[in-house]
Amino acid sequence: MTSYRELENGCESGETKENGDSSIAKNAIGKGESSFSKDTIEQIGLTAIQFFSSVLRAYGQVVFSDSYLSGALVLIGAFVGNVEAAAYSLLGTFAATATAFYLFTSSNHATQHGLYGFNAQLIGMALSIFSGGENDAAWQIFLQRPILVFVLSVVSVLLCDSISALLGNRGQPDSGGLRLPYLTLPFNVLVVVFLGGAVTYSKWSLSATWAAHVPTAGDHDNISVCLRSAVDGDCSSGADLLRDLVIALLHGISEIFILSNVWSGAAVLFGIAAYSPSLAAWAVGGSAIGIAWASALGCDGYQIYQGLYGYNPALTTMAIGGGVFVAKGWPSRGAALIGGILSAAMFGTLGTIMGTWGSPCFTLPFCFATLLVMPARREETRENGQIRWTF
Repeated sequence: MTSYRELENGCESGETKENGDSSIAKNAIGKGESSFSKDTIEQIGLTAIQFFSSVLRAYGQVVFSDSYLSGALVLIGAFVGNVEAAAYSLLGTFAATATAFYLFTSSNHATQHGLYGFNAQLIGMALSIFSGGENDAAWQIFLQRPILVFVLSVVSVLLCDSISALLGNRGQPDSGGLRLPYLTLPFNVLVVVFLGGAVTYSKWSLSATWAAHVPTAGDHDNISVCLRSAVDGDCSSGADLLRDLVIALLHGISEIFILSNVWSGAAVLFGIAAYSPSLAAWAVGGSAIGIAWASALGCDGYQIYQGLYGYNPALTTMAIGGGVFVAKGWPSRGAALIGGILSAAMFGTLGTIMGTWGSPCFTLPFCFATLLVMPARREETRENGQIRWTF
């Protein structure tokens, strides 16, 4: 079971930083200066390995894959889709991971497994993709934006524990409470708070991608419902329709990382499959649920092609049906389907509401749908005394 489950334990496991540092110092004093130098070098090397492993795992944790191999494939997909955004995501992940290493310890389970870094990774992607205009000055690109990514990523580490506490993740596992994971709520809170006010910032510009991520609303007669690869393109038909449906499925996976790129989607899907083939199947299934829901209700065909209706259901079905937070079984599969449909519906609802503010809804439909369905689970104690969650 993926260590993303650690979110339910408040991300507080592991030794304290002081204990780890003091033990190293005591060993060094006892062995002399030369031994101290050797031990220090070894410790630095071990910490560096743990740090970079945590960074890669953070990329995988966005799609519930606790594996540095999965994270590496996701990172490759990010660079394929948008080099600048991938670079900013690395900056955010490095900043958050370094903050977690400093505040807690490298031996902390949540720190080691990238649970403090995955929200920062999305923050870096969002601030890069949704920001920038043709007339941006060099200082805005190379100074203003990196500083904001760094600051918000550091703050996201604190929000992880704050939101975790609000969701009932304090105390011992048997102390009661909902014990719900914080998912991507820190990312959503920080990005909505900052970018939601961007229209008032004279020194900050929004990219054209911002408006493209707001669901089409208004006169129903003017919404083109046919699947197509361009806003004003021809409707897909025949073999092209099948091809574009496959592309829309993969776009639904790549849009988890705010990328509408088929090769990025394929790389992310391979990364998930490298960790868990069944989890990858749920990702595809969730994206398909979003496409089916949007098509049945006559949503804009170009936005369906972009994957905007697929990424929230993909995340929701993985979280509920993929064995991440609850035991696998027919009840959890049914709950995953319900959650996927609910998140697809919420994308239109939240997208319309937040669109009136001029803001996309990001992954809030996934968070809300998952947190609404998961309280229906219950604790089950096995004969060996282990506790698992099930529906």
